[in-house]
Amino acid sequence: MTGKRIAVAGLAVAVIAAVVVLAISATSSNADKRRPNVKLTEATGKTEVVETPPARRQAQKPEGSDADPAEKTGGVVESVRDDGTVVRDHRAQEQAPILRKMAGTTDVKVRADLRPLFKECGKQLRARDRTARGRIQAVMTTSVTHGRVKVDALDLQVEGLDDSSYSDCVREQVEGIELYAPDGQDDVAAHTMTIQFKVP
Repeated sequence: MTGKRIAVAGLAVAVIAAVVVLAISATSSNADKRRPNVKLTEATGKTEVVETPPARRQAQKPEGSDADPAEKTGGVVESVRDDGTVVRDHRAQEQAPILRKMAGTTDVKVRADLRPLFKECGKQLRARDRTARGRIQAVMTTSVTHGRVKVDALDLQVEGLDDSSYSDCVREQVEGIELYAPDGQDDVAAHTMTIQFKVP
């Protein structure tokens, strides 16, 4: 009976020892998985990490991936659909504004076309007051669209005239008027012109 107890006790000890060995082996294996790969440097004898642990490893971006796709393609963003179709988005493409000026021939024509209007207002003033004498300066903001010049704004400075009807006549005749530009004149967003006349 005593011999059986000894045998049973010995078997229990063997089982416990086997369980402990398996636990230690599993713990060691998990630790190896978590531990980064290291190597021994020949110069200093210090260890240095040569690989990031899998749990903390991050996908590396391709070189230059931080750049805006639009910058790489000159402002055009390209993408590929599932069916292989290449789509180009030009909305990010910046274009330098085109600055155009009124041609000299257009400037001369506009002045020539407006002169009779100023003269007509002077005639009306002279009919009311034959002694009226003065000078007017008109600063006009003009634009050109599809071959037509428009006086968008008009600023008048009158000297020597007490009768405001002359400036009222000029404003009514000139402000907002549209004139034909010579052939070949590009569109112009804004152009300032200054005209001076003796009155009448």
